[in-house]
Amino acid sequence: MLNIARSTGNTTTGVHMLQRYKNGYRIRCNRETLMRFTSVDVKPEYRHLFGADGQGIYHSTGFPTIAEGAQALCDFIRTVCGLECHWKP
Repeated sequence: MLNIARSTGNTTTGVHMLQRYKNGYRIRCNRETLMRFTSVDVKPEYRHLFGADGQGIYHSTGFPTIAEGAQALCDFIRTVCGLECHWKP
């Protein structure tokens, strides 16, 4: 099980692939970022989320709290890559 909490590097949220956005947070990633994090490529049926050619950046809708964003990111990774993850800072 992967931990999406980030303990090193430049990050303002402490959560890998979660970005501050307006008055909350959103998921921001591309296939390459997911591949580096999970060692698994995105399932073919979900590549359209990353643009027409599958090489763009995915932006989710906003989440009011970091906990909701982290849970949504875990659900997103489970859906598009098939791997379980959690957020344990």
